[in-house]
Amino acid sequence: GAPTFELRWAREGRFTHDGLAALLAETVEERLLPLLRRSPLCDQGSELVLCEALVRYYEDGRRRVHPAHFDADALVTAVFEASP
Repeated sequence: GAPTFELRWAREGRFTHDGLAALLAETVEERLLPLLRRSPLCDQGSELVLCEALVRYYEDGRRRVHPAHFDADALVTAVFEASP
């Protein structure tokens, strides 16, 4: 298939891209992770953390979809969609 254009902004629980971390870290740390920690997916008092994060970019005339798939090494996969 066509290539995807992606940038990892967190790896092994550490933010690796300052600009994307500045835009997204607060949402992940203060909204997403607390929500997931309270969910039935996690044990009460879980220390669930962000392990890896990436941004994919889709441009007209190039690959525009990323078919559904299973992330075998993740408890949770979160997808945020943003448009200009």
